[in-house]
Amino acid sequence: MKNNAKIEDSILEGFEELLTIGLNSSSEILSKLLNNDVELKAEEIVSEKIDGLESFGVEAGVVAALNLSGALNGKTAIVIQNNYAKGILNILMNSDDDIDEISMGTFKELVGQMASAFSGSLTSFFGAEVKIEAENIYDLSEECDEIAEIFGCGSDAKVYSIISKFSVGD
Repeated sequence: MKNNAKIEDSILEGFEELLTIGLNSSSEILSKLLNNDVELKAEEIVSEKIDGLESFGVEAGVVAALNLSGALNGKTAIVIQNNYAKGILNILMNSDDDIDEISMGTFKELVGQMASAFSGSLTSFFGAEVKIEAENIYDLSEECDEIAEIFGCGSDAKVYSIISKFSVGD
């Protein structure tokens, strides 16, 4: 599919349903790792240019590159604001330190665990293996060049952005 292709609403609704299934599995594993209730929920899917991504807000963040293989093939990227990443890492590592190379490695492992749970639920849904692997984690620049690099396109390309609700509570 080309970057500028318009996806029908019914296909987006189906995709949102798959996201819900996968996010539920991811939130379960994250809840266990953090020993806290975690909610992950897809709220909206929007089409926007990479160089104008606003769906995740104006705060600095990190981007995780994920590779899909098996019944589904492709790449995706997860953008997480630094304050959420730091909050997760503070709970997980029992530390209030800033994000550094060690915590980025820990965060990559955490994203890998969540991706594994997500892929397991998609494998069950499709009845065919779906693998999702965390390839790398980057600090996200204001221009979002890292996202364009992950997808191998220019920063003027359009992507579908999924706005998600994320909360951690006792």
